Amino acid sequence: MTDVFISYSRKDKEFVQILNRALVESKYDAWVDWEDIPLTADWWAEIQAGIEAADTFIFIISPHSIASTVCRQEIDHAIEHNKRLVPIVRQEGFDMASVHPAISRTNWLFFQEEHDFKLAFQSLVNTLNTDLVHIKAHTRLLVRALEWEKKHRQDDYLLRGGDLAEAERWLTEAWQEDHTPLPTQQHQTYITKSAEVEAANGRLVAAGERAKHMVRFGSIVLGVTLCVATAVSILTIQASRKLQKANLKLEEAKVATYLERESNYALSKFETAPLDALLSAMENGLELKALVDDNRPLEDYPTTQPLVVLKTILDNIQERNKVNAHTSTVWSMDVSDDGSLDDATVRLWNREGKEIAMLRDSSRLVSSAVFHPNGQALLVTAFDPVARLWDLSSHLTVELKGHEDVIWDSDISPDGETMVTGGNDGVMRLWTKSGTLIANVQGHQDAIWAIKFSHDGKAIATASDDGTTRLWGSTGTLLTELRGHKEGVTSVNFSPDDRYVVTAAGDGTIRLWNRLGQQLAEFRDDQGTGAIVSFDAEGNRIIAVSQTGTVRMLPVEHLSLAEVLDRGCEWLQDYLARPALHPREQVLCELSP
Repeated sequence: MTDVFISYSRKDKEFVQILNRALVESKYDAWVDWEDIPLTADWWAEIQAGIEAADTFIFIISPHSIASTVCRQEIDHAIEHNKRLVPIVRQEGFDMASVHPAISRTNWLFFQEEHDFKLAFQSLVNTLNTDLVHIKAHTRLLVRALEWEKKHRQDDYLLRGGDLAEAERWLTEAWQEDHTPLPTQQHQTYITKSAEVEAANGRLVAAGERAKHMVRFGSIVLGVTLCVATAVSILTIQASRKLQKANLKLEEAKVATYLERESNYALSKFETAPLDALLSAMENGLELKALVDDNRPLEDYPTTQPLVVLKTILDNIQERNKVNAHTSTVWSMDVSDDGSLDDATVRLWNREGKEIAMLRDSSRLVSSAVFHPNGQALLVTAFDPVARLWDLSSHLTVELKGHEDVIWDSDISPDGETMVTGGNDGVMRLWTKSGTLIANVQGHQDAIWAIKFSHDGKAIATASDDGTTRLWGSTGTLLTELRGHKEGVTSVNFSPDDRYVVTAAGDGTIRLWNRLGQQLAEFRDDQGTGAIVSFDAEGNRIIAVSQTGTVRMLPVEHLSLAEVLDRGCEWLQDYLARPALHPREQVLCELSP
């Protein structure tokens, strides 16, 4: 673990070296990425780990860092883990509207050339030493919580004894005394889970002691009865039965304790992994059903927690299915006419989640990919100002050149005659199928993150970092504007009948609109700071891809506990909308009647 993590633009490297030297001389350990290396998954994982293990996140403010996509991603990761933010102004000359909201809300330290470095550095030292005990505990417990997550939540990595008591005191004081930064959800889940396991282990030990006493008592009774005449043999049989019944009750209590613990764990991960939580809750519910399969009344169940948790999840679940395959951020997703999926690494999938093809272009990071209406080509944009049309054999057929900065998204009209692109310059450009520029359409005040043709080809939707979505005619005439998101809109799509528009944004919401710009529904996206959204071929479900690489389907139907326990495997296969179940799901079929 380190004292600080320094986020900066490479163009401010000279100042950062001076600052780092001063920190080292003052006995502070700083994490700084000095190398200008490619944006790979391993590099980003190292950056994330550096932020997570640092007590304080220092952001060097300059026009270069404000415009840096990587710096913004580092800030987002620090905010996700409630890190203490210390913004340092090195150079002005930037648009305040472009400053990350979390940075804008935080007091700034000024280290410009006209300021006295020693006085400014002393202010930084005073800030770093403020509430240091709370900050150190925040970092230490966060690192342990994340390690527990990486180890698949094994009990061996939980807190015990004095460590657990100290962590619980820290958590209580942090909330009661309003310490900053506040604990994260990882802190809460990790400490709560540690306490649950500690309590459950205590109950098992106590139950074992009671069982030993009962066994000793039964042995005494049995010894006495052997010395008594045949007339008291009935008492021996009764004592034996009582002992057997006590042992059965003990085993049932152990199973009930285990099911309670697993049910609470399933509920705790519902917000971040709803489908996994549903499967775990079903397993626990079916095991409880097998345990009490003697028609006993509900009030005599050893525990009802598995049923309560399963019913809670069924009442609130929206996820329908998911595909996990990528090791880094998913930037784009498209749905082919037959319902198949492709994503930002230009991989092609069938509906069962199986990869069937991949286009190779290792020289650039891909930002979007969209099918040609004939299904035989893909229009791909990367982290550069050029869009490229490829056939499915990885042959380049057309290049679209004209943007001044990175292109984030593109689309092709249903008749295949027109292509449209948008990116960092905030301009929508229309092209012929051969790559000739038709028009430059201006209107957004910031970058265009997503762009989509309607299925009838008469409208185009653009989603922008200025927080708005705009609907245009096929020639670039503005039709209407969708307002409501609190942050930049990252994705947009039309329903198959073109009656509805779905959007997702950095404010953590997915919203459904009609073509007049009226909002119809809102969903929470708790998997990231902006999903990629679309509709399935029938228009009955919204498909949402989080930046963690998880694909989710949002249905409108509600589920019942009775349907789960009665229909079992048949219900599960129908609900997950796939013909074959995974091995873990197949176990549920074997448990079901």
